[in-house]
Amino acid sequence: MQQFVVDCSANLIETLPVEIFYKEIYYSAAASGLFRNEDIAVRLRPFEYYDVGNKRSDFIHVFAHLVNELTTEQKTDLSRRIVTKLHELFPEVEGISISVYEIGEASYCDLRGLI
Repeated sequence: MQQFVVDCSANLIETLPVEIFYKEIYYSAAASGLFRNEDIAVRLRPFEYYDVGNKRSDFIHVFAHLVNELTTEQKTDLSRRIVTKLHELFPEVEGISISVYEIGEASYCDLRGLI
């Protein structure tokens, strides 16, 4: 399962319906062609209290935890797709970023793999 965990300033989910926010990340990941649709999970974690660069600036950061091994080019393409889509949704937010982490299949287990 490819996990996209999104940290963001809480007020952003008030400016756009929350379903659109996380679904657009899902669609961007799916459009990359790197994963099966049923293997993509997106979760949103809004923060009320935060400090960015010693000031209260809106932010979005995506943590992509991927079981698939990707090439550098694939990771770059995936990252750019997601950051570009988020910038389209929130053009006023300057702090939009993503980190891609690869986890080996041996270190990942879910219930589907046990049944």
